Amino acid sequence: MKKDDGFAEGAFAIDVSGGDDQLPQGCRAIYVGGSGDLAVTMWDGGNVTFAGVTAGSWYPIRVSAVLQTGTTATGLVALL
Repeated sequence: MKKDDGFAEGAFAIDVSGGDDQLPQGCRAIYVGGSGDLAVTMWDGGNVTFAGVTAGSWYPIRVSAVLQTGTTATGLVALL
């Protein structure tokens, strides 16, 4: 059984080039490789856009989807 100590234990790339990316499971955070805006559906179902996210940063948000419309940030990685 895994111990839940808050650290990421896995990761996968997020790709919104072909439309919204419905994540297969909730993530602990999102890493941003290139600055821009990040439009998401939060785990509770609400949509929000984080304006001006910074390259090289990670954001501790649990989301169910990253939305194509409104997302201009690049190099996105979901941390599990």
